[in-house]
Amino acid sequence: MNTKLNISTFTREEAGVWVEMKVALKSHKSYSVRNAYYPLNMDKWDIEHKNIEHTYHAKLQNMVSEREKVEKEEKQRENELEAAHALLIMKKKAERKKARVAWKENVTNTPIVLRRSSRFCA
Repeated sequence: MNTKLNISTFTREEAGVWVEMKVALKSHKSYSVRNAYYPLNMDKWDIEHKNIEHTYHAKLQNMVSEREKVEKEEKQRENELEAAHALLIMKKKAERKKARVAWKENVTNTPIVLRRSSRFCA
């Protein structure tokens, strides 16, 4: 495996697989298993050890890449929703501005009638 796995960012499922790998490796390193291979077959034992590590690391790498893919898709959807929301807000602002301008034009076109007190109109 060329890529290193960042254990601190694992989800529960990924951490479960990590623990499962550690248990499998610990049982493979046990005295009874190593003793069965000891004098002449330590190369086979080492190959099995590497196979166990490789299998679990590949499984973890697949889980991590799948999770990152899903997170990327979710972030993309979230960005699209945010952009759509921003467009709606811009549209509402434009409509309000258009209504405000129309109202101002309507107000300025009507003649202004000054209120006069009836006391002064004699």
